[in-house]
Amino acid sequence: MLSPRIMKSALSLLTLLFAALLIQAYARTDRLGGAVHVGRVEAIFDEVSQGIFAPRSAETAGRSLSTWVHVRFAAPLDDGRAYAVARLPQAVEVRLDDDVAVRFGDSSPQDALGSGFTTITSVLDRSRPLALN
Repeated sequence: MLSPRIMKSALSLLTLLFAALLIQAYARTDRLGGAVHVGRVEAIFDEVSQGIFAPRSAETAGRSLSTWVHVRFAAPLDDGRAYAVARLPQAVEVRLDDDVAVRFGDSSPQDALGSGFTTITSVLDRSRPLALN
């Protein structure tokens, strides 16, 4: 049987090895915060009341609190996502099947109430559609 001192040393060594492995895995994970990616609009939702969302219609378009867009990417992103839900600024107008630029927000807790939302930054030129199918 191993002595308690050897057991403590072995446990400490295993803990350090696990911590190093975890740090290496985290360092290799690509972060999307602040990055811009191109996707295609699949659905548009209006927030008709606090926390209540409805698919965009003629009735909801003018009286919504905020508008959100479901965007699908042609290929999975670095973190494996194939789609995102992004906030649509009031100055930007989109339609279904538009190609849009999506900026991923910062997911840090300090920015959760600030500009940390994933947002549509622009609609790409409709006269030159991208091959995203």
